[in-house]
Amino acid sequence: MRIAIAATLCILLSLFIAWRMTRAITLPLKAMLAAALRIAKGDLTISLATRRNDEIGQPMQAIDSMNQSLKNIIVSVRNGVNSVARVSSEISAGNTDLSSRTEQQSAAVVETAASME
Repeated sequence: MRIAIAATLCILLSLFIAWRMTRAITLPLKAMLAAALRIAKGDLTISLATRRNDEIGQPMQAIDSMNQSLKNIIVSVRNGVNSVARVSSEISAGNTDLSSRTEQQSAAVVETAASME
């Protein structure tokens, strides 16, 4: 009888340990998959910061690092686009000013030609 109780307890303990180990692996993997899918859709607001340093924690840290790098790239591109837009505005204003001065000089040349005739 004692052997049966001990065997049952061992089986229950083994099942509990197996459940906990499975859960410790599958939950972080599901979180990584969800994060990767959100990043693939363009959502960079997620964070997978973890203190785990095992086989599960390292890919989580890599995904988080990749996400931060993508954010930095986007900020750099945005700053570049803003610079190009600002410079384009300045060039456009310069072209408008040049066009106005050219028209004024053309009118002055026409007036001078008319006076000479």
